[in-house]
Amino acid sequence: MNEAKLSDILERYKRGFWKIHEDEIYKWRAVKCFRDHWDIEAQDFPAMLVSSFRGSLNLLSSGNYLPRRMLFNVAVEAPGQVRALFANLFDESSDWQDRIAVYRLGFQSLMDKLYPGDNGYQDERAVMVYLCFRYPERYFLYKYEMFREFAKRVDNAYRPIKKSPNRNAIEFLNLSLHVREAVVQDEELLRLHRSRITAAEYTDELYTVLTQDVIFAATKYLFTERFENEELSIPKLILVEREPRPGNVTSPKLRGKIVDWESKAQRDKSLGDLGESLVMNFEKKKLHELGIDGPPMKADGDGLGFDILSYDEYGRKIYIEVKTTSGRLETPFVVTRAELQFSEENSESYVLYRLYDFNRKKNTMQFEKWPGSLQELCGVAQTFLCRLE
Repeated sequence: MNEAKLSDILERYKRGFWKIHEDEIYKWRAVKCFRDHWDIEAQDFPAMLVSSFRGSLNLLSSGNYLPRRMLFNVAVEAPGQVRALFANLFDESSDWQDRIAVYRLGFQSLMDKLYPGDNGYQDERAVMVYLCFRYPERYFLYKYEMFREFAKRVDNAYRPIKKSPNRNAIEFLNLSLHVREAVVQDEELLRLHRSRITAAEYTDELYTVLTQDVIFAATKYLFTERFENEELSIPKLILVEREPRPGNVTSPKLRGKIVDWESKAQRDKSLGDLGESLVMNFEKKKLHELGIDGPPMKADGDGLGFDILSYDEYGRKIYIEVKTTSGRLETPFVVTRAELQFSEENSESYVLYRLYDFNRKKNTMQFEKWPGSLQELCGVAQTFLCRLE
């Protein structure tokens, strides 16, 4: 594989990330939908299948390609047999290639009895969807044409051929694992990816769906004339040049409300990851224009009191803390004790980047800078750390 060409694909993917995201986010939602509804012991197995594959869209249905419809039709006529086929397909104690072969032969046998002469469409592509949905940390969504085009794009040693479906699937898995190695080393890409994942999507912690999305994007989006001629991706940061003023932090109002804290934490983390990614790109461009060597660097872990190490126009270090909201500038935000203390100890080189008013439609986000200590911004504490001795 040509590593330089793979690196170029990753850079293009990041540049077009949000436009690609709009079309392809359904895949992460489809995996979550399946995992939320799948139950091999379901009393009404056909209805369970319908619920599980509701979000699969063109993965299992496009043009004259109808594996989902035929799966549902056969499951209604022979629910017990289809249940058994899936039970075997998802049994990870045996070789996955053997399980695919058993599933396809078993389904074809049912087709011959129920719909003689009709196509069941249960090919490698469809069965790999089933495996990916069930075990998304291990398998990758597969298309023969996608594999062929991507292999050519990166000068892969193996080129798929129609007459070798088993080897194609094995080689595609090997190629995908290689691409994933590059994906997981790209922190900028991972931050972008994490920023889009909400409670509605599969978390994709091992980045298998992301890896397949990169491969697919390289064959559909990244080398098109539209992509070459448009600025597609990363939201544009708009610096508001005015002196920011400390917000008025008032005492809490004592009134009850129900909060889904898990979903809120996930949304906040996603937005925070996006904000940090935007600032990293902003600082990279700034340093390049200033002719300063060395890119900005993400802080090594949480709890250090800052998010990004960069440089000012004189080449001096600056420590950047990023706080992001989709709301207004006045939206309150949390400052940790470590952030406050670090800002006080490094007040001459500490800068808060407050990102706000994220407009996904216009692909813009505004931000203001607050240099120096955060002490002036901190008002009434809303939470306290307590300990019983």
